[in-house]
Amino acid sequence: MADDPIRNIGPGFQFVGADLYQLPTSTFGTEDESSILVNTIVQGTNPVINDKLSLLNGQILSLTNHTVTYIAKSSMNGSVDIAEVCSVVDADEGIVRFALQADQLPGPGIYLAGYNIINTDGLLLHQVPRYLQITPDISQGVSRDRPLTIAEIRLALRDYPTSNTLLDEVEFSDEEIIWAITRPVDIWNSMPPEIGTYEYNNFPWRGAHLDGTIGELLSIAAHHYMRNELPYQSAGLSVNDKAKASNYLQLSENLKAKFVAFVERKKYELNVMGGTRFMGGPYGNIY
Repeated sequence: MADDPIRNIGPGFQFVGADLYQLPTSTFGTEDESSILVNTIVQGTNPVINDKLSLLNGQILSLTNHTVTYIAKSSMNGSVDIAEVCSVVDADEGIVRFALQADQLPGPGIYLAGYNIINTDGLLLHQVPRYLQITPDISQGVSRDRPLTIAEIRLALRDYPTSNTLLDEVEFSDEEIIWAITRPVDIWNSMPPEIGTYEYNNFPWRGAHLDGTIGELLSIAAHHYMRNELPYQSAGLSVNDKAKASNYLQLSENLKAKFVAFVERKKYELNVMGGTRFMGGPYGNIY
């Protein structure tokens, strides 16, 4: 790999040889860089990820004489899906790099991730949080119950810098979108009756999941606009570009109520189906 020069092959990644692709971390974060960043990998690829480790307040972490391991898991209760020792590229600037092989990657979905920074005595000094998103390899086909992706949510909201002419930036960070994806699944799991518990990566009803996710995002935005609304005048013009809370909140409540109604109907259906049995034969009936 060292003999193969790095060359750009399109936006967002570089080819570094040996079928490995160098990926940046998180396309969209918050302006103050306080959000948890996201590593996005396509299933079946062999990526090299570069990252710069710092605390949420922006303080760069010195990695001198420390070992750094990247870990990822699908839930707090599950086992670790990925554990990879990183190379320290620049200890003073907190820059690390690690490579993954395709057979190391779990299935598509979102994962809790982070960097464990361990000193020479084996003590964990810091854990720098991350999210990992693995998107499907479309050459292998895509299933109807595949997990939602950040890109799909942005498409549904048309949340791109070029589309947000007033902001010239995205409205929602990658971290906010991932959090919103988890909320509908949490609501399903917490609503009675307890019929079928799902993880974030195997919730099978994509349409309802999308409605619930967008409802949560609009709720986040509504609270932001309520806190920051401040009409002002400049050069004889009146400006109130944050006066959007009521519209966002109404859309949010409609979509969240739509999702809750779906959960109630679906759980009722599953509960009824689970309480019946079929008796075979010419006079078979459902009891």
